[in-house]
This record gives sequence, C-alpha cells and structure tokens, in this order.
Amino acid sequence: MGWKWGIKWTDEFRKLKYFKSTEEQELLDDFNLVSDIHDIDFENKTWITILKSISNFLKSNYDLIIRLLRLLHWTTVLWRLLIFIVAFWGLNIFWIKYFNWK
Repeated sequence: MGWKWGIKWTDEFRKLKYFKSTEEQELLDDFNLVSDIHDIDFENKTWITILKSISNFLKSNYDLIIRLLRLLHWTTVLWRLLIFIVAFWGLNIFWIKYFNWK
C-alpha cells in the first residue's frame, strides 16, 4: 500500500534501524499482506453514490486499522488506541488530500 507516487510505507520502515531482526521483517511482511487485502477490499466495493463511496472508503480504512492492530497484539491498550486514532486520521486525511474524489 502506497500513496500517489507508489512509495510503499513498509519499504521505508525496512530502512530504519528498528526493523532489522527477522521477527520485525516478518511483521512488515504481514503489514504488506494486510495492506494488499485493504486495497482489494476497497477496489471491490460498489460505488453507487458519493455518500456510499465515502462510507465504503471509511469502512475499508477502519477494517485495515483493525487488522493492523491485531498484528500489534503485544502492545498495550493505550498504544493500540493511539495507533488507531493516528492511523485512521492519517489514512483519511492523506487519501482525501492526494486522491481526488471524482
């Protein structure tokens, strides 16, 4: 999953010093899989009206965040809540900013 220019965010994480172990690389692989599921889920929704499109868009992003949080089961509830808020807000704002509604 990347944005308009095709930059995959997990590829950017792989360059960081915090993601060098095998377990961390496997976590990023799992993130890629969840992101691919999100892309397929989003593309296969029906787009009848603009309100239905927005609803499907928000639901797809919500489902993505829930799948990501399941991968982060070892974190505390507070961290998962923070991750949910930041990721959901970020996904929606960046998508609206970089991809035009048509």
